[in-house]
Amino acid sequence: MTVVTGSASSGKSSLITTAFEQNEDAILINQKPVHVSNRSNLLTYLNIFEGVRLFLVNITGLKKSMFSTEKIFIFDEPTTGLHEDDLPILIECFNHLIDEGNTVILIEHNLTMMTEADWFIDIGPFAGEHGGQLLYAGDPKGLLNINNSVTAKHLRRYIE
Repeated sequence: MTVVTGSASSGKSSLITTAFEQNEDAILINQKPVHVSNRSNLLTYLNIFEGVRLFLVNITGLKKSMFSTEKIFIFDEPTTGLHEDDLPILIECFNHLIDEGNTVILIEHNLTMMTEADWFIDIGPFAGEHGGQLLYAGDPKGLLNINNSVTAKHLRRYIE
């Protein structure tokens, strides 16, 4: 799981959205309200359930569960509004997507979620015109050595 971090308004969402907007395999889950019903799930939210189901059933004759989507799922601050106790459920969902062969990218401020990252991209050092710079891209331990990263400062305190 890749986590894109940085100060608020540092350009994280703009960078990732622009980088993947032409990629037909990328699915952006932003902070817009989700319409919920007792039949809602991720595929209905993304409005791709019917297409996936029809394609797999009509073309192959196999069940949908036999295939992975192999997509890039981009979640923009998915922990907003969640209680810390709900995060293990969210992490389990992300891990399931990864286990099915998908890529998961989180644009996130939550330190608990950051500790789940396999890869970090840190944008900063600050917001607005003082942000937008790539401060770090790499494995999680390396981020902790970036002195001008606000994210690294808070993450170091969190894991100690």
